[in-house]
Amino acid sequence: VERCKIAAAGWGRLEFNNMKIVYLDPPVGVLYVMGRDPACDYKAVDLWTNPDGFSGCRVSGKHCGIRRLEEGAVVEDTSHGGTWVNGVKLEKGITSSLNSGDHIDLIDPLIVDGCPNHLSFKLFFNGVSRPATLDY
Repeated sequence: VERCKIAAAGWGRLEFNNMKIVYLDPPVGVLYVMGRDPACDYKAVDLWTNPDGFSGCRVSGKHCGIRRLEEGAVVEDTSHGGTWVNGVKLEKGITSSLNSGDHIDLIDPLIVDGCPNHLSFKLFFNGVSRPATLDY
């Protein structure tokens, strides 16, 4: 199976609350796994601008996965603590459709003040307009 790759352009991008942008060009059907585990495609510590300050606050080893579809994408929560899409908690093991601009949190967005290094991002598909402001 061809693994996921980070690309300078391509299918889409993740825009993180720390202003880091990761461009994606995954093959259709392949699951990009995010979390702290070294085997993840996107390691939480790699995604944070200051890895020395990352506390791992409530981010699971294999927290969630994003799968590119022929049209669009889905996210699946595989964590212990939960994954939220646009403020709604996903049920573990259930996939949820994603739209360009959806906001994904890896911890409860209502308790982010207790976790200053929380991971939050928006997924954008290339060719779809970006909103004028990012509200994290």
